[in-house]
Amino acid sequence: MNTVHKATLICFFVITICFSGFTHAGEPIRIVVDAYNPPNMYLHDGRASGLYPILLEAIFKHLEQDVSVDAAPWKRAMDMSAQGTVGIAGIYKTPQRLLIYDYSDPMYAELLLVFVKKENTFKFQSVHDLEGKKIGTILGWSYGEEFDSARSQNLFKTEAVNRDRLNFKKLMDGRLDCIVASKESGLHELASSNYSDIIQLKKPLLNNPVYVAFAQHAKKKDLLIQFNAALKTLKKTGEYDRIVEKFMNGVDFRTFAPAESFE
Repeated sequence: MNTVHKATLICFFVITICFSGFTHAGEPIRIVVDAYNPPNMYLHDGRASGLYPILLEAIFKHLEQDVSVDAAPWKRAMDMSAQGTVGIAGIYKTPQRLLIYDYSDPMYAELLLVFVKKENTFKFQSVHDLEGKKIGTILGWSYGEEFDSARSQNLFKTEAVNRDRLNFKKLMDGRLDCIVASKESGLHELASSNYSDIIQLKKPLLNNPVYVAFAQHAKKKDLLIQFNAALKTLKKTGEYDRIVEKFMNGVDFRTFAPAESFE
C-alpha cells in the first residue's frame, strides 16, 4: 500500500469517526418510566404520560437536549436500564442499586401509604406492625430499606403484580391483608372504582425521593451533573412548582388523565 493510499484511508476513518460522533450526539436521551403508576408515570394512548415525563421534558428542554421517554412494566424498565441502553426515572435508591446506578438529585418525592379494608384495619406505626400479614406489592419495586429488609427476613409475606389496580382488586376479594401504594396512585384507584370499603391508614409507610438514574457502565455522570443544574434552576425560578401544581390541579382522579391539556 503506497503512502497516498494510506493517507486516504486514514482520512476516511477520521471523517467516519467524527461523523459517527456527531450522529450519536444528536440522538435523544432515552429514559424509561413505569407503565402502570398513574398519575406520576403511566402508558396512555401508546405514549409515556404523567408528571414524571412532563418534568423530564421540561428539564431536558432547559438543557437544549432532546429526550425520548418510554413506558414499560417496572420490572422490564429496571432490566432495560440495568443493561445501560436507557436511563430510568421514578426510581428509588437502595444499597443494592447504588452498586449499579449513578443517580441524579431527587426529582420528586412519593408518599407511600398502606391501604386496608375497613373491617380489617389495624394500628400501624412501623414496619413491625405488618408482621404476619400478606401484602400486595409491585414487581421490581423497593419500598424502602426497612421494608425490604423485613420482607427478606420473612416478617410478612408479599405478593407482587405489575400494577396497583390488580392489588386493589385482590384486597377487595380478601386475598390480601393490605397493600402499599403511592398516595396518588392509591387515590386514583379509590376514586375510579367501587372501593368504598377500602381506606388508607393514617401513618405513611415512607416518604421516598425518586430519581433519574443510569447504569454506571453507561457513563452518564456528566449528563446527570447537567440534569441536576437544570433541575435546580427550575426550582429556583418557580417553574418546577408551577409544573407540579398545574399538573396535579388538572388531574381527573376518576380516570387519572389530565382533565384538560397541560399546555
